[in-house]
Amino acid sequence: MATSKVFEGEQTILFIGKTGSGKSRLINLLAQEKIAESRQSTDSVTSSCKLYSISANNISYRMIDTIGVADTNLTDDQVVAKIKGFLKLETHYVNSVIVVLNGTDKLTRETTRAIDLILSFLNLAKYKNEVLFCITHADWWNSDVKKKYIDEIVAVASFNKFKDVVIKNTIFIGAPDPKDVVPALQKAAEAEEKVVRRALLEKLPTQNPPILRDEITAWRELDMQNKLHNQVGAARLILSTCTIL
Repeated sequence: MATSKVFEGEQTILFIGKTGSGKSRLINLLAQEKIAESRQSTDSVTSSCKLYSISANNISYRMIDTIGVADTNLTDDQVVAKIKGFLKLETHYVNSVIVVLNGTDKLTRETTRAIDLILSFLNLAKYKNEVLFCITHADWWNSDVKKKYIDEIVAVASFNKFKDVVIKNTIFIGAPDPKDVVPALQKAAEAEEKVVRRALLEKLPTQNPPILRDEITAWRELDMQNKLHNQVGAARLILSTCTIL
């Protein structure tokens, strides 16, 4: 059921990215507990969009974990349709979009095309100042490696329109889950996790203005028009049948 509530004082963040990029892991990192299913897989762990609420730095965040693009089970168009349907039902706007990329993956044409499909249908070039790029699995990357990866991102046609954003608004995450490392490295992983969480929180919006409000409203209005059109068509069919009888 669609909600009419405007979420005053909250920041709604939409996470998008390829399957296995680490969207759910980021949400768990921010929440400091496992609230989103997360694992390394070529099949999307998140089979439907999910909404999580957390509090950090005295700010309430509504985090939307989306289905991974370039999924092995769904086409990119099906993923877009599911994201669009979820936004229409669950919110009137978002405040920020985080594009999650796995630093160990190559930026293939398939991946960038799929992400660009979402960036385009959300009209994010219009709201690029509210877009954050997050590179996961960037364990122990130095400044030279980070710069090289950023150069690779902006060289991709799909992301070039976000060049200024990528250069100034990209965060690198290199925090393996402490539960996934050998005991001897757990303390180091826990310390790194805290550093990464702090850095990520500094990048999260605190009072970003709502975006996508017009787009979501237009999608809802189109749904209503289509529903009305179908109802009128059904009524005419019934009327014509009764007339014949």
